[in-house]
Parts: sequence; C-alpha cells; structure tokens
Amino acid sequence: MKRYKWNEWITSLTAFLKHRVYLTLSPTLLLALHVPAKDKQYELKHKTYGEDGQCVFCKLANTSESLIYEDDLLAAFLDRKPLGKDYIQVVPKFHIKNINDLNESHIALIERMWEIGLRLLKERKPGEQYYFGFHVPPRNSIDHLHLHCIVLPIKNLCDRLSHNNWLWLMSPKDVIAKLKNERHIRSNINARLL
Repeated sequence: MKRYKWNEWITSLTAFLKHRVYLTLSPTLLLALHVPAKDKQYELKHKTYGEDGQCVFCKLANTSESLIYEDDLLAAFLDRKPLGKDYIQVVPKFHIKNINDLNESHIALIERMWEIGLRLLKERKPGEQYYFGFHVPPRNSIDHLHLHCIVLPIKNLCDRLSHNNWLWLMSPKDVIAKLKNERHIRSNINARLL
C-alpha cells in the first residue's frame, strides 16, 4: 500500500481551489474564506502609513535612492527580509490598495509589473527558478499593491508553505485571468439586460 503524502495532497487541493473555484468567487465571498488576523485593520494601517500619514510604498517608490528599477509607472526595490536567494518587490508609483481594487483596465499594469520583475531577476540571478505573487486580501501585509518576485528555493518551511501552496498569494497569471473573467461576467450581464 502506497504511503500518502500530505504535502502533495495539500498542494493539489490548493491548486484546484486557486484555478477552478477561486477565480469565480466575488471579493466579498473571498473574505469569508480567510480567517482574519487579530486587529488586521489596525496592523495594515500602521504598516501602510508612516507617522507623516503617507503610504510607505508610495513614498519609497517616488523618493528613494534604494530603488533598483524606476520608470514613469513602476519602481522596484530589494525586500529587507529576503525569503529566497533574491527577493524584489515591484510596486506602482501611484496608490492602488490591493488586487480587489483592480479592473480590466489594469491588466497591462499587472503584465508590466510581471515583466519588470522577471527581467530584474533574470539579470540578477540568471538560470534560476522564479516565483511571483500578489497578496490576496485580507492577507496582505501592506495596503499598497506589490508583486513579490522571489528566486527559489524559499528558505524556510513556513514561508515555503505560505508562498507556494496557500490561497493568500495569487500569481500574476491568475490575477489577469480573474480580471478577464470579471470582464466576461459583466459583459454577459450587460447583454442580458439589453
């Protein structure tokens, strides 16, 4: 009798949920799937906005010398707590709270963030495996849209589980599919109303 491997079962279950079920759920219902962290709203506000009331990522993206990439729309910087061999955050220079605030007009922005993150990782660590993900609210660490760009492997088991298998990180590909799916649903509703 074959011994059952729990990590394979968890990986396949979460992949099914992400790719089959998750994309069809509304943002309101998604909140019910997550167990909210204690004092999450206070924690998000405290981490997102500095003492001067400005968003930390907006300020960093628009004024910092520690940027490794910058253009009119985006900025990239090294994460201060690297999870893998290399760890970059790509952020828009204007404030977007999280992936729930996106619509189909943001597809090009998501694609551009992914493209920049991939290019930077390939320049810094060529020939490696890369991982990309956006936080899914309410499991976001800061209320400013940011793309995690990580060179694998992720260092410790807890981080590996939270970044690879669970529902609170969504790949750029899945975010784009979600936005296209929402556009398709809206066009079907509009067609029925006419």
